[in-house]
Amino acid sequence: KKNIYIAVTIDEGHKFSIGKIKLKGDIPEKLSFAELEKELTVTEGDVFNRSKINESTSNITKVMGNFGYAFANVSSVPTIDMEKQRVNFTFFADKGRKIYVRRINILGNEKTKDKVIRRELRQFESSWFAQDKVDRSKTRLTRTQFFDTVDIGPNLGTDTQPRYLTDKLIKILYGNTFVRTRCKGRSGNCGLLENKHRVFYGLVYFFERKCKIGVGH
Repeated sequence: KKNIYIAVTIDEGHKFSIGKIKLKGDIPEKLSFAELEKELTVTEGDVFNRSKINESTSNITKVMGNFGYAFANVSSVPTIDMEKQRVNFTFFADKGRKIYVRRINILGNEKTKDKVIRRELRQFESSWFAQDKVDRSKTRLTRTQFFDTVDIGPNLGTDTQPRYLTDKLIKILYGNTFVRTRCKGRSGNCGLLENKHRVFYGLVYFFERKCKIGVGH
C-alpha cells in the first residue's frame, strides 16, 4: 500500500452561552471593579467565544498596567452548567507589585542622536510605569520611520521580585545599498552604486549618495 487515508471525526457538541460574570481579586486602589467591568467584551447571554474572553483578560491587564502594575495577572475561571448549557466566568485579578522606572536604556543606536529618540518617549525615567505611555512611545518612534524595528521590553532589577523596568531596545534602519553592473559589448563596463539613508545623525530625514563609474576604450 502506498497511500494512507485518515478520517477525522469532529463532534462540535452543544452550543454554550455566557452566564454570570464576576470580578474578584486585588486591584489598584484608584480603580474600582465597576470601571474594570467596562473593559469586558462579553456580556451575559452572549454565545461563548474564547477570543473575547482572552480579549477581556488582556484589557483588564492593560488598565492595571496604566497605574504602575506592569506585571499584573488576570485569569478567567469558568464554571460550566451542563443542564442550562451556560458557562459562568469569574475573572481573578492580581495587581502584583508596583513598578518604578529607574532608567531607560537605548540599545542598537549607532546613527541617530540619543536626544532625537528620547524626545519621542512618553514614558520617562524616575516615574511610575504606565502601559499606555509605553505603547504611545513605541507608536511615536515607529512613525518617525527612522527605525526598522522598535522593541520595548523589561530589564528586571536584581531583587527576587521585579522592581524596575529599564530597557528600550531600538534597532536602526541603515538604509538600502544597490550595486548594478552591466556590459555594453566592446564599449566597456559601467556600474552604479547607490546608498540611501532615511536618517543621518537625526538631522536629515533622507540622505542619498550615488556613484557612477564607466570604463571605455
